[in-house]
Amino acid sequence: MRRITVSLPDDLVETMEKILKQEPKIRKRSHLLADALSEYFEAHYPDFLPREEPAGPLVLRSLRARGGLRGPSPALMGRPRLEGFRIE
Repeated sequence: MRRITVSLPDDLVETMEKILKQEPKIRKRSHLLADALSEYFEAHYPDFLPREEPAGPLVLRSLRARGGLRGPSPALMGRPRLEGFRIE
């Protein structure tokens, strides 16, 4: 990550401060600006931003790889279904 200095108009800074007060999950101005720039670049220049593939196997990826969902397990066939909670 690199640090840069940016000058913004006063109305943009005021809007940014309002958003930061309303959104508790955004903690820093730099995160808000980075997200906004990322969305802009993805919309207007998608070829310049590399897509990162998530690491590790994902559930949907593994389902697609094996051809979709499977039927019910033969080991569970014939067993009674539990309809509610059971106290033991």
